[in-house]
Amino acid sequence: MKRQFYLLFILLLVMASCQEEKAGDFINAGLEKMNAKDFQGALADFTKATEVEPSSAPAFYNKANMEGQLGKLDEALADFNQCIKLDSTFAEAYTNRAYFIWTPRGDFENAIRDYNTAIRMKKVNVLAYTYNNRASARLMLNDGEGALMDANHSISLDSTNPLAYLNRARALILTGKTESVCKDLQKAKNLKISDVSKMNIDSLIAVHCVPVTK
Repeated sequence: MKRQFYLLFILLLVMASCQEEKAGDFINAGLEKMNAKDFQGALADFTKATEVEPSSAPAFYNKANMEGQLGKLDEALADFNQCIKLDSTFAEAYTNRAYFIWTPRGDFENAIRDYNTAIRMKKVNVLAYTYNNRASARLMLNDGEGALMDANHSISLDSTNPLAYLNRARALILTGKTESVCKDLQKAKNLKISDVSKMNIDSLIAVHCVPVTK
């Protein structure tokens, strides 16, 4: 079963305090470069932000995200850990540590623990994506009922995420509740989704949306 995870990049608004003003400038510059696909340039700016303000949790968070994007997983883990050490309520750091670190390593138990922590914080901008990512992790552990619950939560919070419908369809298949699988697969296909995921949906549709012949 192919993993379907949704990466959440949070564009953090940094308080323009005297202490964090310079770090905030580098973070904003890094976010602009990230949006322009200049990932190395973004990483350089986020690194400068951590150097000028070592107590800035957002600086370490953004640096860790970019390191994860570039496949620098050991560095990313260290920076996610530092972000959480500086601010243990930083829900996005738990969500993306699970996505970037534990998931590629196949450590779905640790991923679920991080998603659990983020969900308990009930930050609105993280919840829908975190529920969907936890559904993905639970699917990898063959926890169909748990994945179904999480996919339902994700969809109730954000009905526009195609991967949530795909995860719900997979959970329904895993639990043998196949009556509405086709509906969820068609919904996922009709929403904006990556080419790879669309190919995967098409293969599932071919199996679960076969026209009934009389």
